[in-house]
Amino acid sequence: MKKIFTLLAVAAVVALPSFSFAAELRGGDDYTLRKGEVVEDNLYVGGGNVVVAGDVEGDLVAGGGNILISGNVADDLLAGAGTLNVVGSVGGDVRVAGGTVTISGEVKGEVVVVGGTVTIVSGAKVGKDVAIGGGKVTIDGDVEGNVKVGGGDVDVNGAVGGDANIHADMLTLGSYASIGGNMEYWSPKEAQVTTGAKIVGATNYHKVETSKYKSEGAKKGFVAFLGAWATIKFLAILVAALLLFYLFRAGSESFSHRAIGSFGREMFRGFVVLVVVPFAIILAFITMIGFIPGILGVLVYIGLLVLANVGVAFVLGPLLRRIVKRDERNVLNWKTILAGVCGTYVLAVIPFVGWIALLAFFLASLGAWSAMLYERVWIAR
Repeated sequence: MKKIFTLLAVAAVVALPSFSFAAELRGGDDYTLRKGEVVEDNLYVGGGNVVVAGDVEGDLVAGGGNILISGNVADDLLAGAGTLNVVGSVGGDVRVAGGTVTISGEVKGEVVVVGGTVTIVSGAKVGKDVAIGGGKVTIDGDVEGNVKVGGGDVDVNGAVGGDANIHADMLTLGSYASIGGNMEYWSPKEAQVTTGAKIVGATNYHKVETSKYKSEGAKKGFVAFLGAWATIKFLAILVAALLLFYLFRAGSESFSHRAIGSFGREMFRGFVVLVVVPFAIILAFITMIGFIPGILGVLVYIGLLVLANVGVAFVLGPLLRRIVKRDERNVLNWKTILAGVCGTYVLAVIPFVGWIALLAFFLASLGAWSAMLYERVWIAR
């Protein structure tokens, strides 16, 4: 019984707003890698509040509400959060999304950011190119490569070694700004260039009508939002799926075998659960059954829906392996889980056929989880 409720709790990772895989998976409501601790492999972590003060000698993949990375990451950083602060150094590339993103350490590779407010603070260094999409963008640090920005208000007060390509409602170059190559920008009005700012190459200004610019800006903002949301969701599902697998390996494998082996039956069961359970919950609220059973029903129902969303990877991944390897064995490991999560995104962009396939996998996943919950909790009594 306790394991079932822990299993449902792991699913909460998803509800929060190419790999060389030898990894450690960690998570919880709050997670901290303390200063002085070292993870010698890749680290995958999810939680409401995540603090990485220690060092990671591989890649770091993180998803959560608030993330602080003050330790050093040897390879790449991939993260999505409401608030993200990168204080330590990153040896590879940084690809992140969030409401507020701040980078104040050294990044030896590229930086790609989608966010509401994005800041590269003074003293920060980026070894290669920077690409940012955001509402308010501030670049006070130094960038050795090129800079591409799409935003509302864009302030540059650091050194850019290459070209600057900027789309902005308002562009401001501070007194310490230095563009080593050409600067080309699109805006309703000319940039405010403070005394002391330097542009080594040519400056090309493209005036954009305000109404047209706002329309294009709204489209770009919407696309940026979708990109950020997709990134955060991908990270959350991947981390949750891997945590679920490693914490409940036997149960995850049993679920996968059940959903694949009895796909049609579990899909029908999932359809029944999806449609009937809400009516049962409503009935509990409006009859003498009681308020508390109704609330418990809502919580369990939501937990099952989230688990079903994660479980799609446990079904799709092994099936993809069967097709590629031409092997009838049902194998569930990190590779098939990763393939399953990626596969859901591929199906999502295929109109009609892809959506129908995703619905079928979701219903089969929901049916299998529901059956296992029923057997473990109700029949076990």
